Amino acid sequence: MPRVIDFTQGNETDWNEVRLPSPVYGEREIRMEEFDALVKAFDAPVSGFNPQFSTYGKGVATEASAADFDAAHAWLSAHATGPWNWTEQWTNHGHHLDVYVYVERKTDQIAFAEAHSDLFGYRPEDQSIGSLAVTRGVLPVLTAKESFYVWSREHAGYRYLSADDLGEDGMRVVFDHAGLEAQFVEKWGAGFVVEDREEGRAYAGSLKGTNWRNSPSVWLESNAAVSSIAGGNTARGYRWSVIARFDDVAEALQRDWGHVFGTDEGGRTFEAEHYPSTPTREIPDDFLAYIEGRAHTYEAPYLHELLKPFRAEAPSSSPRP
Repeated sequence: MPRVIDFTQGNETDWNEVRLPSPVYGEREIRMEEFDALVKAFDAPVSGFNPQFSTYGKGVATEASAADFDAAHAWLSAHATGPWNWTEQWTNHGHHLDVYVYVERKTDQIAFAEAHSDLFGYRPEDQSIGSLAVTRGVLPVLTAKESFYVWSREHAGYRYLSADDLGEDGMRVVFDHAGLEAQFVEKWGAGFVVEDREEGRAYAGSLKGTNWRNSPSVWLESNAAVSSIAGGNTARGYRWSVIARFDDVAEALQRDWGHVFGTDEGGRTFEAEHYPSTPTREIPDDFLAYIEGRAHTYEAPYLHELLKPFRAEAPSSSPRP
C-alpha cells in the first residue's frame, strides 16, 4: 500500500486522520494490482509478506514524525533492491496510526534497520520463506494430500466468486456439494438471484443490513461441508477436532487423511493430536541467494501467468546509502 497519511500531527490521532493530497508509491513497492493478481492466481488470501518492521510501541515525536516517515519511505524507494510494502494501520482503538513495513531481501532489511532504528522496531521474519517461495513461483502450490488446509478448502463445498459488480455488500457463491447447496437454498435462496456462470450455478445477492446472527456468509462458514474446530483438552489429552457434515466428505477425509485423524463411532467427527503440519520443503539455493543478497535473480518455474508482469529482479549492482 502507498503512503497516504500525513503525520504532521504525529501518530496519536484520536480518529483525526489527515491524508496526503494523493497516495505516494515508491520504486519497487508492491502495489495493489499485484496483491489483486496474487489473490486471483491462488484463489486464497495472500501469504508470505509478513512485515519485519513496525512502529508499534515506539514513541514518535510529533514535531519530527512527518519528516521521519517521509525519509523512511524515500529511503526504501531509493535504496531497496527488491520488493517491499508499506502499510499504515489504525491501532489502540483508533488512537494511534502505526506503520508496518515488509522488505523482501535480507540485505535491504539490514540496511533499512540501520538507517531507521529510531523509528522502527526490527524483527527478522524467517517463518514465511516457504509461503514466499510459492508466491514467487519457486515452489509449486501444496496439494490437498500435502496440506490439510488445502484439502479443507477443496472440500468445503462452496467457493466465493468476485462480486465487485454487486456493490460494497455484494456476495456471489457457487457450490461444489449438492447437499450444502440444497441447505443454502432452503434457508437463504429467496434473497439470491440464480446465475449460470462458467464456474457453475451461482447465487448472487447482498449482505447489506445483516450481521453475524443473520448473515448468509457467516452461515456458510459455520456450516461448510467440513469444518475445523479449535483444539482443546479432552479426557485423552489435547485434540484437534474436525467435523464432516456429509457422508461422502467423511469418506474422503478418511481416505486422504485417515493416517492423521481418528473418527468417532458416528464417522462424522475426526480428531488428531494436533493440526496437521505443513511439510517442510527445501528452498532452492538460487532463491535463498537472492533473498540473502548474494544473487540478483532466481528461477521461478511455477510462477503463475497472472504474476509474470510483476516479476522483478534486483539490479546487478545494488545501490547503498
